[in-house]
Amino acid sequence: MKTHLLSCALLFVVTFCYSQFSENFENGIPGSMTQEYLIGVNDWFNCLWGVTNGGIDRSGGVCPINGDYSASFYNFEFGSASALRTPLLDLSAGPYRLEFTHAQKEFGPINQNTLMVEISTDHGDTWQTVVDFQGTVDVPTNRDFNLSSFNTTSETYIRFVATNNIGYAVIVDDIKVKPILDHDIKLLSIDTPYLSTDSTVPISGTIKNYGLNAITSFDVSWRAESNGIIFTSTIDGINIAPGETYSFVHDIPYSTQPGLEILKVTVSNLNGLDQDMDVANNYLDTKINIASTVVNRQKVLFEEFTSSTCGPCYGFNTNIFNEDFLTSNEGKYTLIKYQMFWPGNGDDYYTEEGGERRAYYGVFGIPNLFADSNYIPISITVPELQERLDDALEEPAYFAIASSYGIYLDGMVEIDIEITPYIGDTFRVLAAVIEKETTGNVANNGETEFNNVMMKMVPDAQGTLVTFQPDMPVSLHFDVDMTNTFVEEMSDLEVVIFIQSLNNITREVMQSEMATLEFLETDEFQSDEFMLVPNPAKDFFSVILPETADITVFDLLGNQVARFKAVTANSQLDISKLPAGAYLVEAKANSAIAYQKLVID
Repeated sequence: MKTHLLSCALLFVVTFCYSQFSENFENGIPGSMTQEYLIGVNDWFNCLWGVTNGGIDRSGGVCPINGDYSASFYNFEFGSASALRTPLLDLSAGPYRLEFTHAQKEFGPINQNTLMVEISTDHGDTWQTVVDFQGTVDVPTNRDFNLSSFNTTSETYIRFVATNNIGYAVIVDDIKVKPILDHDIKLLSIDTPYLSTDSTVPISGTIKNYGLNAITSFDVSWRAESNGIIFTSTIDGINIAPGETYSFVHDIPYSTQPGLEILKVTVSNLNGLDQDMDVANNYLDTKINIASTVVNRQKVLFEEFTSSTCGPCYGFNTNIFNEDFLTSNEGKYTLIKYQMFWPGNGDDYYTEEGGERRAYYGVFGIPNLFADSNYIPISITVPELQERLDDALEEPAYFAIASSYGIYLDGMVEIDIEITPYIGDTFRVLAAVIEKETTGNVANNGETEFNNVMMKMVPDAQGTLVTFQPDMPVSLHFDVDMTNTFVEEMSDLEVVIFIQSLNNITREVMQSEMATLEFLETDEFQSDEFMLVPNPAKDFFSVILPETADITVFDLLGNQVARFKAVTANSQLDISKLPAGAYLVEAKANSAIAYQKLVID
């Protein structure tokens, strides 16, 4: 009997469940819509991820939303506005629903982009506002609006008006105008978390009543793709009014071993009579990843987009994200700085790989800072930034990274990475070769040196896709030629390793770590040219060396605990804040480098 009723439901889909209007922009902009210039003469355009328009990637966020293209409105002006208008629609039969997906970003609180959806029922003579979105919508969000209150007619237009204020984009996709059916249940979301350490996980989700009549019962079924066994539960004793949502939990949880699984969830048997007239919105898939264990966060990854020609970058790097903050948190973070190609002529150390990372995060304004892929507003205070860092360190991790690197005088860097995963799935493994300090890119913003400057992404900005299985280590090796990069001193290089999700919405950084320097091929000081006195030392020590050098003190775990720049012979170096123990002291001058053991009493 259920098979017969399902066939009838499918017949209803063919007969009644059509869209009065549909546009997904896969055939370009404006597609079947008409573009209208309201303020200025600025176009909507195809939003294709990673493709630049006039040398500038204009996505401004996660883009495209679905498929290969989305409609995106961007112009680096104040107050420019353009609209996309539907053809004339006959909505006299009513009632109808408007559906679309949308995302947008703002440059700052006083420069908000807006998306206003308007409707005209008199052939475009007058317009009413359906909804007005302002500010930032980072995650592409599905919207739907019942148009009944607007008394739609046979002469109805709907238009999407985007206002742009100095950068970023307003993005829309998958626009539909559909009749509201008598009976229609939609599976909005599967709310079961992607990651879990519990082998038994409840299957939960949210439905919405898309129909004109109440929902009093429905069935929820789920199955794991790997075995196909279907588990069905009936949700009854409810009364969900039209337009309302309802959250459910299935009677039977998902139970399995560590690893990745695809779960398929379906809602059906509406009101016990298979009354659903549109079954196309009854199905969703989701990934669920059971971890074999959880480990500590090794480091929090900071990624900053900055430039030596950017005035606000000087203030941010001097007053907030500064040397005091970084030094006080040594060992808690990894840091990559991407020098950008603007404002003006931009930074001399800009690279296309840095530009790809900028486009990936949808960055249009600098300075711009992310912690484990989460946006940090430049208005943040130092205490707030410290809280963000501390909170991020408490987040669970599902990978352990061990890595080492070696540097050769001929410009080659060898990188070895071993990753132990505790979950399954495909992730992106990235490495960044950074230079700890540069001065050759000094420009006009007031900064006289720059730290942790990205010189090369390994193997490139896309990283390496690796499919992991729980508890099965993966080894990677890279030989990197640095001769055609902006490196000032090969001995000043470090390597950051991080793992990032392939989900272009969350872009979650799963783990990061600094690689350990295994060997450095250099010219060396003669053994009698570099000495530490006294040794053992207490509060101060001096160096004997033939020329001015930078002195760095490391603990036995390889963490930098003190640094002294441009040290001359016999200068006294303050180590009074370091606890007693053994340390490694590095002296570096031009291409020469040497190490000595230092004991502090």
